[in-house]
Amino acid sequence: MGDIVKYYFSLQYSAIQKTVLRHDRLWSISGMSQILAQMNEIVMPYLVQGGNVLVAGGGKFTARFYSKEAGEKARNEIIKRISTNLPMLEFQASIIVDALKWEDAKDAVLDCLNSQKKEFRGYGVSYNPHFRVCPECGEYPAIKRPEDTNKNKDDEDDTEDFCHICFVARKKAIIHKNKLEKAEKLTTLERIYKKYFELYDFKNIPKIPLDFKNLYSDKEEKGLRMAVWFSDLNNMKEKVSIWLSEPEDEDTKEPDKLKVPKIFKIFEMIKDVNIEVISNALIKTFGYIDLKHLPFRLIVAGGDDLRIVMAEEYIFDFLLNYASAVDAKAKEMEDIDIIPGAGYKNDKGKYIYLNMEWLQCKSNEWARKKGKEVQVIKPYSFGGSFVVTSTHTPFKKIHDVCDDLMSEAKEATERRGNSVNWRVLSVEDNPSVKEIIKFEKPLFIDNPPEGEKDNLTFKEYVYMRRFYHGRLSGSHAQQIASKIIDFKNDSEKVSKKVEDWLKKQASTGFEKSYSYILVDPKFRKENGDFICERLATLLELLSISAKTDKGNKKQDG
Repeated sequence: MGDIVKYYFSLQYSAIQKTVLRHDRLWSISGMSQILAQMNEIVMPYLVQGGNVLVAGGGKFTARFYSKEAGEKARNEIIKRISTNLPMLEFQASIIVDALKWEDAKDAVLDCLNSQKKEFRGYGVSYNPHFRVCPECGEYPAIKRPEDTNKNKDDEDDTEDFCHICFVARKKAIIHKNKLEKAEKLTTLERIYKKYFELYDFKNIPKIPLDFKNLYSDKEEKGLRMAVWFSDLNNMKEKVSIWLSEPEDEDTKEPDKLKVPKIFKIFEMIKDVNIEVISNALIKTFGYIDLKHLPFRLIVAGGDDLRIVMAEEYIFDFLLNYASAVDAKAKEMEDIDIIPGAGYKNDKGKYIYLNMEWLQCKSNEWARKKGKEVQVIKPYSFGGSFVVTSTHTPFKKIHDVCDDLMSEAKEATERRGNSVNWRVLSVEDNPSVKEIIKFEKPLFIDNPPEGEKDNLTFKEYVYMRRFYHGRLSGSHAQQIASKIIDFKNDSEKVSKKVEDWLKKQASTGFEKSYSYILVDPKFRKENGDFICERLATLLELLSISAKTDKGNKKQDG
């Protein structure tokens, strides 16, 4: 782009969960996430006049302008929109930095954001305390809702008096198939729903759940449990750094102001890949639904983060399908014939910027240029977690547990592959209390890295679970769990004591299910010792219902 000076501006969200988790309604959590995504992916790019967007997604936004006035105008308008529409959101907005190219402005822009994050966050908005508060969030003054949306017939708990924030969140949470078809621009989350709906000719189009109870539109609410899935991609920081260090424009003959920045194309490609992967996993898991509501709700699907709530029985299938979709796409991105210095030569070359060989070469170049140690770029994978709990459990509690479990999964597996951690949580459980039984988790989901042979994979556990479902009754599982708890104070000998107890029960001839466990080589180390943690893990997974349980009758032999 020659010697033309450009003007760069960046903004990033922070403390997002504080904004999203204002209260525990599914529509509020989903609606607030949708508002944040729409602001990031649609509204802010629209406000960029006299410039180009470089990054818009995952709570991060960067644009360049061809005059300082245009940059300041867009910056002020963006801050105004966020401050008035999302007064509780913490964010950082950089100054306008002038430079010949993004590479020269990047350090100054990022330093500005980082310093703001340490000192001042966002813009505060205060309200008069004597106003009537919103019955949903209990914070902001309630307002009368417009007459045409006074009542939602599907929700008995609906009220006419929402604050502006809850009212807008409720409105954004309502997503219809027709709306997706007509809209000119969609958020990442909406594009995923659209791909799902487009695949099926629904006789009666299912609604997207607004409350947790809607996940089971065909059942009584009492005693229902849901599964909440959290995941994000591993080792993305170094990859993002490489993508942001690419020349911001492709070498084309288009006038400067008409060029679509190369960096923007790269990040849009990443967004497209994530949408494809998540959509494929959802389609394979849920298929055609002939119910009033979908048994799942996307909460967050932006950047490398994924948050989904679903009916309990789908969690195993979704987890395996998502891992399979990630692995398949990663393999596709690797199947590129790269010619050094000339790019690629086959039809999969559109993924060149996501290719591991290309990324490693770029990392090596950067290290040599900066005189730093070469950094090994790790393959694509994710760290995930899920909680199975009552539909009445406060979501803030679920969120904190899932976050901790996900961090444990990443740390335990050193981010070397797709991993998962989980917990079955009751409404009364204290999330900070350690589980009293020792389990074999976190786990790699499938295809563990070379040398990882100590633990089973989650996929192997799912297959074991299918075998033992119907062979090991609920009462038997409770008896075994009780014995493990009884012996837990003698941790050195607990496995031997549990094994001896199982042998004693099996010797009566009436407890055949215990014999299956005793002869199963998966419960043994190489030296023949019994693995109590593995049995405990199986028992916990058996306590979670699965779609495959239906019709899975006991079969001996």
